[in-house]
Amino acid sequence: MRTVTFSDAAVVKSLNASFVCAWTNKRPLQQFKDGLYAGKETRELPNGTAKDNVTSVFAAWDGTVIHAISGSLDTKAFKHHLGFARDLYDKMYEGVGLRAFGGAVYTEEHKAAARKAADDHAYQAHMRLSKELRGIKDWYPTIFEMLFGKACSD
Repeated sequence: MRTVTFSDAAVVKSLNASFVCAWTNKRPLQQFKDGLYAGKETRELPNGTAKDNVTSVFAAWDGTVIHAISGSLDTKAFKHHLGFARDLYDKMYEGVGLRAFGGAVYTEEHKAAARKAADDHAYQAHMRLSKELRGIKDWYPTIFEMLFGKACSD
């Protein structure tokens, strides 16, 4: 994603305009074998590749997780999820606070997105997120478990 998705000028502009971006390598000892993706252009890798190692989390200013999707995403898919997160935030928040019906909107929007999902990977993420509105502090360090039902270890 670093060399393709985050090199796209439109993605960079949107991220800089709407989000505070942070990056951390929570599993620095995990290394990919040389040649793991040999012969494949980055754009040919399916969305969701490396889902145990990469997760994009879109959180509100108060730490509420608006959307999350694991795995490496191509530019088109990342823009889709970025737009979903931005639109959902606008529906959930007004000024500096969560609207009274923000939690219900969150659930319904994720369920609707799951029904329209282009692949099972996105479907599963939206369905898991639709179950409960949580803050990022409640998710860490088990965000992968929460989304995909399996433990991650260093």
